[in-house]
Amino acid sequence: GLYITVRGNYRGEVQTELFSVVGQPVKPAHYFKKEDEWAEMQINTSDLSGGIYLLRIHTGTETRIFKWVKR
Repeated sequence: GLYITVRGNYRGEVQTELFSVVGQPVKPAHYFKKEDEWAEMQINTSDLSGGIYLLRIHTGTETRIFKWVKR
């Protein structure tokens, strides 16, 4: 399959969500918890059609949004 890999220097609980460009959720929220310095998680995107998506990563102390294009 085709995956988005979320990797970063996160601690504690991390939530990821994938939205369409108009803000509709297309993948349910994923949670993972890491105690060490690096966290990694994969989101399966093989069932999504081509288009522009927004990936939101929330760590409890900050939220980041990234644009992702599937071709």
